[in-house]
Amino acid sequence: MTRYSHFLSASLTALIALFLYACQFGSTDPLLILPPDHVLLQANQTVQTADGITVRGDTVSVFICPKGSSCFAPNNAFVRLTVSKNAQSSTVRLFTFIPNYVRPSYPNRPTDSASVTFDGKLYKVILRDGRTVISKENAVIQHVVVQVAPL
Repeated sequence: MTRYSHFLSASLTALIALFLYACQFGSTDPLLILPPDHVLLQANQTVQTADGITVRGDTVSVFICPKGSSCFAPNNAFVRLTVSKNAQSSTVRLFTFIPNYVRPSYPNRPTDSASVTFDGKLYKVILRDGRTVISKENAVIQHVVVQVAPL
């Protein structure tokens, strides 16, 4: 091997190591970068969509089976939301298996979406994802991602 190829090999190795180190600490949380019709919320939190629809997480429940455990139910999320616009409001209850989990084929698979109508316009409310995070105070915080899209 020539001196030039040793330099290239060492440079490439250092560049890859630097990239992997940066990815480890500078990774972007996909839940924080959401399309305009998606909202991230937790229990008792109210968020407004780009269309002016207010979404309140009345109940947010996320179950994640710990790694290496055998759980009765797969990873799932349940929410009870109050969705409102102007003076109109609707309450919806949604359940879904969390993405990246292969859904078993049940004959009556739980619904993960509902339709609501405001001012004569139809919207679809879809429970897209759920996760738990640990706060600085070591409390478990449950978040869900909900999409509110006009039809």
